[in-house]
Amino acid sequence: MKLYFQWQQLAQGTKSEYVQSEANALWEGTEFELAQRYANHAKTMMIFLFFISILPLGAVTGFLAILSLSITDRFILVHFSKQPPSLSADIAYFMYRFFDIILVVYAVK
Repeated sequence: MKLYFQWQQLAQGTKSEYVQSEANALWEGTEFELAQRYANHAKTMMIFLFFISILPLGAVTGFLAILSLSITDRFILVHFSKQPPSLSADIAYFMYRFFDIILVVYAVK
């Protein structure tokens, strides 16, 4: 539906009845939820570390999964989504420490 309205606005050209803020909202992408993306990365890492004892090749598969998640998230962020709200580095630091703890727990296991 949104594509139809975008096409309609393009077809009208300079005769469009949209106010600039409405036109901006029409062409703006979807919301990029950074916390959800971090949760997906953490979930993927925990799952492949859990199953690595059954399937040793799971480390390579998990690495490729996290790499593909990172690449697709970056592509979606740059090309299709709104600019995310600026956040402090606390989330990234927490995830960095969380991954360290996961690796230590796995090594002890």
